[in-house]
Amino acid sequence: MTTNKNNSLGVLGPKNTFSYLAAYQFFTPEKFTKIRLYPTIASIFSAYNKGEISEIFVPVENFLHGSVAESLDGICAGNLPIQAVYEMKISPAFFVQESTKKEDIKEIFSHSQALAQCSNFIETQYPNAVITPTSSTAEAMRFMQKTINSAAIAPKEQLELQNVKILYKNCANTDENATRFAHIAHCETTELNMSTIQKKLKEGALVFYLEKDAPGNLESVLHLFTKNKINLTKIESRPTGKGFGEYLFFITYEYQIEEKNNFLTQLEQITSEYKLLGEYNIYK
Repeated sequence: MTTNKNNSLGVLGPKNTFSYLAAYQFFTPEKFTKIRLYPTIASIFSAYNKGEISEIFVPVENFLHGSVAESLDGICAGNLPIQAVYEMKISPAFFVQESTKKEDIKEIFSHSQALAQCSNFIETQYPNAVITPTSSTAEAMRFMQKTINSAAIAPKEQLELQNVKILYKNCANTDENATRFAHIAHCETTELNMSTIQKKLKEGALVFYLEKDAPGNLESVLHLFTKNKINLTKIESRPTGKGFGEYLFFITYEYQIEEKNNFLTQLEQITSEYKLLGEYNIYK
């Protein structure tokens, strides 16, 4: 990877995506001026690997829909360090053109995550509508503006666009809907907007690999966490892309680990490879 020293921050754009709004809330105004907007999550990681940006801020998990696969794969593939996580409440609004009536809607645009978070609403209100995923909620708004009898699910801030209106202020499956965003960098997270966020808890993350078709390997790893009284908060397998049956495992855990060096030595002995991805604060 090319070293980049400009401290620029890659964020999923364009303006007023949920990622953009989360970055605006999480970082100071000075830090926010350093963001660069990219059309897809994959393009953000590509820019990081090319040295175009030195930091990343991407969605990693949703309260309703689970992990954001593109982000998790990018983090694990590059063994990238997580420095902080920000949890933001998500209230997706339902937009149409100014002249569109709610009974005329035939197609709904949005990012796949937003569509999943609003699946109950869509099934109840528009069961026959064509569902079209887009690379971002902002792109969904552009498609909606060009397509008659269509709608878009996006942040309410998109109301600043011309000739659009909100039919439903929040179409998420639950009012508790929230998404976590990870700040990824090789330096500690600074320039936080502490006037709008607060520390919630501390967490750690690691990724490990196991030998293919080795019975009991995963059980041995989980037993190691139990023996060391480490509370797992998440475990997820992801394909390595090397062949069927080849997986890596992403784990998050409560931060406190007694005798950490001894634990890591044991983990190294029962995995083919592991990598600590960070021990970080979660803010909300």
